[in-house]
Amino acid sequence: MLNKIVVLCATSLLAGCGQAPATDNVSAEASPEAVTVAARDFTNVDALGAMEAIQNIDNLVVLDVRTPEEFADGHIDGAININFYDDDFREQLEALDKSVPYLLHCRSGNRSNKALKIMRALGFQKVIHLDGGILAWNEAGLPLTQ
Repeated sequence: MLNKIVVLCATSLLAGCGQAPATDNVSAEASPEAVTVAARDFTNVDALGAMEAIQNIDNLVVLDVRTPEEFADGHIDGAININFYDDDFREQLEALDKSVPYLLHCRSGNRSNKALKIMRALGFQKVIHLDGGILAWNEAGLPLTQ
């Protein structure tokens, strides 16, 4: 009986060993390799990494989840705006193409981190999150459009 228990425990342990934990690739320093990895996964980048992604990733969609008023005060050129506070926010995300890469941001990172979780649950494949949001973008001296 004891042998059966030992074999069962060993089998259970070995079955779990082959699976790597699912983790985000977090890049504080953007490089071409980091941006390439970011385009295949979910990752956080700083403002310079976000700019590099915009410049180097084909079909990248910049998704701004701030309010329309915040968006009108200044946004990243070419960004689309979906208000995180809209009652149908999840449905608006669901209507987007989940196979294209996205650069996601809000004002400081709070709303966009919540949106990132929703996008993950909806099956988006490639999302780059601007850590620190538009505030970090401004601090880096990067341009905004009105």
